Amino acid sequence: MAKEYDSRQMALEILLKTEEGTFVHTALKEALDACPAAGRNEKAFVKRLVTGTVSARLQLDAILRRFVNKDPAKLKTKVRLILETGLYQILYMDAVPDRAVCNEAVRLAAQNGVGYFKGFVNGTLRNLCRNRASLLDFSDVADPLEKLSLRYAMPLWLVRMWEAAYGEEKTLKMLQAFLQESKTTVRVNTAKTDTAACGRLLNEEHISFTVHPYCPEALVLQSTGNISGLSSFQRGWYQVQDASSILAGDVAGIRPGDRILDLCAAPGGKAMHAAARTGERGSVIACDLTEKKTALIEENARRLGLPQVQVQVRDACVFVPAFEAGFDLVIADLPCSGLGVIGRKSDIKYRVREEDIGALAKLQRQMLSNALRYVRPGGTLVFSTCTVNKKENDENFRWLASQQGLQAVGFSELLCQALQKEPGVEEGFLQLFPGTHDCDGFFISKFRKDG
Repeated sequence: MAKEYDSRQMALEILLKTEEGTFVHTALKEALDACPAAGRNEKAFVKRLVTGTVSARLQLDAILRRFVNKDPAKLKTKVRLILETGLYQILYMDAVPDRAVCNEAVRLAAQNGVGYFKGFVNGTLRNLCRNRASLLDFSDVADPLEKLSLRYAMPLWLVRMWEAAYGEEKTLKMLQAFLQESKTTVRVNTAKTDTAACGRLLNEEHISFTVHPYCPEALVLQSTGNISGLSSFQRGWYQVQDASSILAGDVAGIRPGDRILDLCAAPGGKAMHAAARTGERGSVIACDLTEKKTALIEENARRLGLPQVQVQVRDACVFVPAFEAGFDLVIADLPCSGLGVIGRKSDIKYRVREEDIGALAKLQRQMLSNALRYVRPGGTLVFSTCTVNKKENDENFRWLASQQGLQAVGFSELLCQALQKEPGVEEGFLQLFPGTHDCDGFFISKFRKDG
């Protein structure tokens, strides 16, 4: 870091890391953790500037293209990032004066080896400030879906896919939701405490919260800052987990003493939920592909005090004979395109390509073929993803439902009243949409093996 208190320099360096391939959330965490001297407001500024710039990049570059008469991708990387962050501040950070945006951008150019472009940076940003009122005017774009793509900074192929699959209203709500700041939701660890006691401790730590409408064990936290520094977190009283993911554990119908397998468990939210439900008489084997991922699961199991969680490095594509017909419940929350969590990980929308979807769906079927063999006769399979597209979700649900000896099971009685009448619930699946539902985009389905 150049200067610990230099928020814009920090943001630029984080964005340069993302240009090298690091995920935004990873680059942010590493940088902010390495800079303890920065205050809460400075860190909040950096987080908003970085995540906002990446999320809005498609839109920002479309605007810049009009003003620099050049594809921004052909500019020097540092120059492009300085212009993008400057434009983001002009459009979306009203508390930052225009003069500060321009002056700070010029300073960044000078101190990052692109001082030759100071005049270009200054002139471009001042021109953008003068034309602020028309920057988001895309009325000259004839295609209504392309207009949505630009207005909400979402790749056109995704807008088209969602509109065709789910209709205009749900698509628009998703696009709007993805531009909102995502909430931090935690699941109370019922192996150690309950919602009331956990709430009292959070109040003592001056953390405001509300109980999530979908799950009585889920608390939505406000203004948490670094959650890992809270005593309530360190004592293992809760796990960070979105309500959509918690619902997958709720609909599984876990009973005390159940033997459970979580095929792709990292960082461990569903496995920890399952362990709390099955109790000390039960067991949970939590698997993932690498030691780095399984280390996250082990860390969470220790913090939450759940010794019944056994962690193994496993490739879900490789059949394990020792697992065959051995589990009351198999959780298959599988690798997917991640389109339901764009609000949390904004770079996903630029990393996933349309041609990737079919390959991911095929990979999921390979994993599901193994998963259903691990379920004992009479046992349960829960298949879920954190994405919103029919090829990975609906089509794989129908494929599973067609497998001999496997029956889809409705689960309305295990949901809150607000979700009981959602399409598909009586048939055995639930698609959650950001904007329409108060959670991430998520797909949950449930099956029972004949026995």
